[in-house]
Amino acid sequence: MPIVYSTPLSAMQLNATANAGGMFAYTPPSGTVLNAGSNQVLTAIFTPSDPTSYTGATNTVLITVLQTNQVINFPTIPPQTVNAPPILLSATASSGLPVSYSLISAMRFWRAIFCRWVQPGTGCRARLAGGEWQLPCRTGCG
Repeated sequence: MPIVYSTPLSAMQLNATANAGGMFAYTPPSGTVLNAGSNQVLTAIFTPSDPTSYTGATNTVLITVLQTNQVINFPTIPPQTVNAPPILLSATASSGLPVSYSLISAMRFWRAIFCRWVQPGTGCRARLAGGEWQLPCRTGCG
């Protein structure tokens, strides 16, 4: 039965049985988080309690680890004003991997989407959820 990435191996997957008393050792061990992928090998090594009456055994099975959705938490950006100092943005990913991002043509985007022409040379006004911002415009808002 497949498991989902980030699920540590447990007794649900490492559940070998024998018809004699003894102990099992597993590779990889309980608690291991496997990468996503199919046909990953789990090995069980049985050591009998009574080695004079029973022999040890080794068996392998294959397991599939399914990919999972990653969740990225991006905190709310505090309100900003024109000419405000730069702010530090941060985000975290459920995978534990670093999150990187970049700003691409932000002012052009804001002008194209939110601006409306006020008067030549006086600037644009961006209508946003928090009110209006005065933005410089050289040739209009477009």
